Amino acid sequence: MLDTSHEASTDAGFEDHAAAGISDDAMYARLLTAILEHRLQPGTKLAEENLAKVFGVSRTRVRPVLVRLAQERLVELRPRRSPTVARPTQAEAHEVFEARSLIEPRLVQACTTRASDVEIAQLRQCIHDEHAALARGDHATAVRLSGQFHMHIADCARQQTLRDILADLVSRTSLILMLYGSARSRAKPGERSPHSCGTACQCHDRLVDAIALRDAATAQLLMQEHLLDLQSSLVFPVAVAHTDLETVLAGAQ
Repeated sequence: MLDTSHEASTDAGFEDHAAAGISDDAMYARLLTAILEHRLQPGTKLAEENLAKVFGVSRTRVRPVLVRLAQERLVELRPRRSPTVARPTQAEAHEVFEARSLIEPRLVQACTTRASDVEIAQLRQCIHDEHAALARGDHATAVRLSGQFHMHIADCARQQTLRDILADLVSRTSLILMLYGSARSRAKPGERSPHSCGTACQCHDRLVDAIALRDAATAQLLMQEHLLDLQSSLVFPVAVAHTDLETVLAGAQ
């Protein structure tokens, strides 16, 4: 089992079996999915020896997979310490949304002019699945589907370079929402999310309507507003100055 700093066991992150002859891509995919679905939370330790046991491979096979995830800012590698699922800082969170606000209005503009009717139907299906996940209280899946929705728009835009950049930003956004999303957006599996958690879905609905109408200006504006709403929903911990017991209890009766 993975060594984790959280109460949840490794079983929440992986199925309890080793896949003989598993490929590097398959190991990467299983780790990536567990991270993006929040089954492996920020800060979770990913000891190489434990991952090797889970996957039934040698440690030398595991290391390149972790390096690949580290290059995507999803895993942190530090000398003489176990790798961990990344824990984005407040500054990094703002940078990610700033980058998305620069890229995605351009992508949705291109999508509006280039998306086929079939692709628009696929976008609507993604939203349908996202609504269904929220309705059953499966917020982790809803967040993953939300990311897929944005990636579908990028695919429709036919802008491969921007699409590749966005893929990295969307993955990092999932971790940011896990850490800093409001209490309403951090609903646990099985808990019904309040109606405000469906705001993103509603914005996605309006985005697809604008795309279907080939209204690029409205689609760009909606994308900018959507990303601003997501960023505004983040709640960052307030730094508390260190105070020792003598200071706290001085003068106490």
